[in-house]
Amino acid sequence: MANEIQGLPVYAKSKPLFMTTPPIEKTLPIPDELILKLKATEQNPRYHAEGNVYNHTLLVLQQYEMYADTFEVNPAEKEVLYWAAILHDVGKPEVTQWVDGRWSARGHEVAGVPVAREFLLGQPQLTPAQRRDILDLVRWHHVPMRWGLRDTPLDAYKRLATRINPRLLGYFAWIDTLGRICEDKAYITDILRNFNTHIVPRIHLETGDWDSICAIYQQASVRQKNALWQSLKQPDIRLLEKLLTTRHPQIHPPVFDCTILLTPASPRLDSWISTHLPDRVRYDAGAWDTPGLSTKLRAAALRMIEHFISVYGKGERKLLLTGDFTDSDTRHRIADFVRHQGGYIRYLVPESQMGSLQTETAPEDWEAIHRIWHRLEWPHPWEAHETVQVTL
Repeated sequence: MANEIQGLPVYAKSKPLFMTTPPIEKTLPIPDELILKLKATEQNPRYHAEGNVYNHTLLVLQQYEMYADTFEVNPAEKEVLYWAAILHDVGKPEVTQWVDGRWSARGHEVAGVPVAREFLLGQPQLTPAQRRDILDLVRWHHVPMRWGLRDTPLDAYKRLATRINPRLLGYFAWIDTLGRICEDKAYITDILRNFNTHIVPRIHLETGDWDSICAIYQQASVRQKNALWQSLKQPDIRLLEKLLTTRHPQIHPPVFDCTILLTPASPRLDSWISTHLPDRVRYDAGAWDTPGLSTKLRAAALRMIEHFISVYGKGERKLLLTGDFTDSDTRHRIADFVRHQGGYIRYLVPESQMGSLQTETAPEDWEAIHRIWHRLEWPHPWEAHETVQVTL
């Protein structure tokens, strides 16, 4: 592919950057109910003069169709960009409000993840890796623009590159911006051009590309995985870069194995555990958002989990933790405690649609399950030693 500058295709001179016409009407391959929600959700005309979210989505899809073949992507990545174009703003109907005389969709990236995930789980042609990449783009698609506006240091981008493919992120942010009619498009496209042509190549050169970073973590010893996770919390990025270029042999194997299920309780889950994890010692941590659960009670509940891990983790026991682990701070504390005890952490993420659980769940439990399901954000790939997607 002919490039003007490494990382960004030459399309600025051959195709129009600034669209002033409405999108070509077509039907998106999503449920009619969701289409109606997108059409009913207005946007700030200063940044989205094309109108509602549905119009914007059509414009972004048009940009994808115009430019996808100019990107350096394989067929699987091309399909990722296609579905990201369709689903990236599905969270806006969930959060859009009229605030101080204008429409605001603050938090729509996070709100869009469970909506997009529910839909993608009904697309059997997609692999778990593709679903993960699409959801990552839904969650982080505004980062190149927002961080560019704030002149964010390169170190922050390098840390982000351990949880999302920055190359795909840059490509998608470009078509997302081209798919809107706004007064600041020239300024934003300059920011995104810098992301694609300078920031991403520097990340690849100094830290590694997405595939190499993933391979390094997968092949690392438990000790090195612990160090890599801790390096993300350090202010100096040089420790992370050093760890990505060194290897530590597996000298001491883990003392025990601890599996954490990141899914609400359900009859199907219990049946799956009985079939696939019959030898595990199980502890159900319950819900952390129970009304009236004070800081003191919360701390006591955490101590009980840590006590369970300390006692049953001895003697190479296999542990299983279930409950509401959507709160990242709680989850991090438990995972770090397992590390300190010499254990191996495995996250299990369900590949099941939330709607399929409703038919087998008691009405009094459904509200809590629905709330937990919609709060669950995909964890950082390094948060556990291994993250496995399972079909319940």
